[in-house]
Amino acid sequence: MAYLQSQTAVYHLQGGKFRGVGDPAKLSLPTRHQVRNQYINPIRWIKPGVLQLRHDRVLSDESGADFDPPMRFTVQFDGKGKFKIIAKERAPEEQKE
Repeated sequence: MAYLQSQTAVYHLQGGKFRGVGDPAKLSLPTRHQVRNQYINPIRWIKPGVLQLRHDRVLSDESGADFDPPMRFTVQFDGKGKFKIIAKERAPEEQKE
């Protein structure tokens, strides 16, 4: 069975060139469960170097797949191309029109 994982890459404009910031594979929230699918989407830049993202994932375990609640998390990038998670919370319910 193939598992889907999207990766969100972050770039910084430096010296007229875009350079990757952080490792896209590590730009997610940790879990103790096996992840079947995960999607990480940028929401907005709060200020330079501070990015808010949305994290949706489907877990997979012996009893079958289950949805993890959508989360919103904020990362801060340092000047060396690394990031750290500075806040996380459950994402608000999406408005249906």
